[in-house]
Amino acid sequence: MKMDNRFDHQLKTIAFFISEGFHASRLCHELIFAENGKDNMNLALTFLNQANTFITSAKTLYAQLSSEGESQELETFFHQFMVFNNEVLTNVRTNHSHQWSDIEFKQLEESFDSLTDLLNAWAK
Repeated sequence: MKMDNRFDHQLKTIAFFISEGFHASRLCHELIFAENGKDNMNLALTFLNQANTFITSAKTLYAQLSSEGESQELETFFHQFMVFNNEVLTNVRTNHSHQWSDIEFKQLEESFDSLTDLLNAWAK
């Protein structure tokens, strides 16, 4: 197996994990803010857990392949996901409104959007 093929496969895997993680984050967000959001909280948290699994996997692969600071956009995305994740969990735990969950999700969405070209290039 050639090293280049393995590296390409790892980049594709990172792109897949990030895309799937963001999609699960979006589903979590949508469920929280659905008309019957309180009734959907268990399912929303299930999607948040799924998102955390995908994004943590992507971050682990990225850390193995790169040096710190190599991709500021990716590192910003990973950080912003953790902010969103922690905000949702804190609001659920403390029974607070999810106003800040919404704000942090919008920041996560902007961060994901800035990765589109990079992820598309890796996915090829």
